[in-house]
Amino acid sequence: MLLRVTPDLSEIVVCAEQAEQENILGASRGTAEPLEVWRCENPVLLTDTARIAQLEPGLRDAVLALYESYPRTVSYDGTSVTWSPTECPKVWAATIDTLFFARTLRRHLDGVHSYADVGCGSGFLTKYALMQARGIERAFASDISLAAIRCTSDTLAEIARTASVSLVCPQADDPGFSIAGPFDLVVCNPPYIPRPGERDDNPYEGLELIAKFAERGHELLADDGLLLLNISTLAGERPLEWFGEYGWDVQALDRMRVPLKVNAICSGVTPEARAWYEYLSARGTIPREQECGYRLWHELRMYACRPGR
Repeated sequence: MLLRVTPDLSEIVVCAEQAEQENILGASRGTAEPLEVWRCENPVLLTDTARIAQLEPGLRDAVLALYESYPRTVSYDGTSVTWSPTECPKVWAATIDTLFFARTLRRHLDGVHSYADVGCGSGFLTKYALMQARGIERAFASDISLAAIRCTSDTLAEIARTASVSLVCPQADDPGFSIAGPFDLVVCNPPYIPRPGERDDNPYEGLELIAKFAERGHELLADDGLLLLNISTLAGERPLEWFGEYGWDVQALDRMRVPLKVNAICSGVTPEARAWYEYLSARGTIPREQECGYRLWHELRMYACRPGR
């Protein structure tokens, strides 16, 4: 399946590739050109199940079948990344967060010669930066998941590049970042949902990476370097307080309101999911607003962070 997303995030076009045209849509002979199946205007998610559920039943079932087929390619502003859960287990595909980040990233690539992506995931943002900023000479992409590093390696293999690119898989408990600065630009789309026990049992969740950036992120940056972060309102005020305590200058750049679609919080099926939801509810950071088929919403916020002088 192919998802084509407009640069302003105003529309997603869901397309069937050749094999899906034959195996799902019944074409006797599919075409190499992707077949447009559905246009989703003003999307709030890349997989908007509530909107899909409102479609005419035949189209609904076809679109759902496409979303269940892999590999999946997301194409945005000239950059495409292909992902499959079988090839990249436990690695998130590009999401609305990723493209929201890319929309801001493009405006901050002028004059960037050295670049680092901490928590690179599928490698979409690194590939996007390398394709948009021809001046990048040195790039690092790091992730504590070896599967993510493999996925990013496959993603970057698809492009010709002149930059020196290093892939790093640090230990989850590394007090530093395991990459060698300084960098003109560092980007991170970190975990941003607080969780009970996050310091003890799951380095993939919670706010610890954001806290590490506040304390030590200046070590990665050149004199005029910039850190771009995406943080949700679910995190509350603590991230900005941390950056304030360490003397950072933080500027809000962009925002986007989206549903919270994390089954481990929203499903209520397991005791753990109920406990996580109750924890966020007690913190007052999880607004409940039934709208457009979703009960829980939050706001993504892009920040430009610079160490104080």
